[in-house]
Amino acid sequence: MRPIDQLKLRAGIEGVEHHRLLNLLLDDAAAFIQAYIGRKPPAELEGVQVRLALHAWNQRGAEGESATSAGGVSHTFDPLPSDIERQLNAWRVAKVVGLYADA
Repeated sequence: MRPIDQLKLRAGIEGVEHHRLLNLLLDDAAAFIQAYIGRKPPAELEGVQVRLALHAWNQRGAEGESATSAGGVSHTFDPLPSDIERQLNAWRVAKVVGLYADA
């Protein structure tokens, strides 16, 4: 199943009304993953890409907020859910920033 179809299914969206926005969220998620792991995302991370895009979809209207409360119900927004972070960390490329030698 294509990522756009997976995202629409998970978000409960039918038709093509939000198709452009969903594709943009998928592109943003792919760019985030690439920056985070330091290389082009492998196919195995397609599900993570869909879940990141869904996370962004669910946060629409609450951009920039860390928590919101309405009608006695409060919700805290996680910038990067810990389960997704753990999956991405397994694919992260290690970088050497400096090398020091005693003279």
